[in-house]
Amino acid sequence: MRPAALGSDRGGMPTSAADRADDTRPARIMIIDDHEISRAACQALLPTEGIDVVADMTAGNQAITVAAALRRTW
Repeated sequence: MRPAALGSDRGGMPTSAADRADDTRPARIMIIDDHEISRAACQALLPTEGIDVVADMTAGNQAITVAAALRRTW
């Protein structure tokens, strides 16, 4: 598989804060994965692309509770 072009994903969306033309807020991501190494890799990579990691958990049932709490604070 060929890598996507720098600065965009396969859908053509900007992948870093510098690529966004307007001053929109960065994407907020909740990482839900039962593999600690995968979560750690995502937590390290996503902020370098201008994406905020707002939560990190291992189970989907936790995600529902955390998402509800985060939604009230946004």
